[in-house]
Amino acid sequence: MGKGGKLQKRLSAYSALAAGVLAVVPSAEAAIQYSGTQNLSVNSSTTPVVVDMNGDMSNDFQFSYLSNLYGVGSGLGMSALGNAGAILRSSSGHSDWANLSANYSIRSNINSALSWSNGFEPLAGVSSTFGSFNSNGSQGYLGVRFTSSTCNNGDFHYGWIQWRTDTRATQGTIIDWAYETTCNTPILAGAGQQAVAVPAMDRWGLIALISAIFIVAARMFKKQES
Repeated sequence: MGKGGKLQKRLSAYSALAAGVLAVVPSAEAAIQYSGTQNLSVNSSTTPVVVDMNGDMSNDFQFSYLSNLYGVGSGLGMSALGNAGAILRSSSGHSDWANLSANYSIRSNINSALSWSNGFEPLAGVSSTFGSFNSNGSQGYLGVRFTSSTCNNGDFHYGWIQWRTDTRATQGTIIDWAYETTCNTPILAGAGQQAVAVPAMDRWGLIALISAIFIVAARMFKKQES
């Protein structure tokens, strides 16, 4: 095979590689963005721990350990940061953040037993009346909503944060989270966990990546021919 044939064969292979990259890199328009496993510990030495849902350098939620929760002893709690963020609160007998099961639909028109709030409420505490995650190993999803530069003025992103109480009232873990990129779109608790957590690229990022592949390929070909 002549040099021309070899070049054509290799260019075809490089084009296939570039197409493969396009196939696996998540689109910037992907509906659900997943954080990947985080396992952030919340305790007396780490408090507070903040969560930036969409990576825009603006923290959306805060998890805290308090040595004196409501005057009765230590506890773990959570609050929304800023005026726009909110969390689903249970109103069945006491106020605390709702412990949602997988596939619960998180949206604007929530069931009457729940309500949106942005204040501080407990996750677990020394008293059994404080928090829906009181038992060691208690795990579930928190329903959240927040705003961004593209979703505001009455519009929201809906999402979830998975939480586990490791040691009642003193230690917990923020496992992971996800949100809908499209404004006012419901999300199921736990949705998106199968996704690979890779930062989304815009079209210019993809063009740069493909260009880099061809530059490296051309250098390798030149080296082999010399």
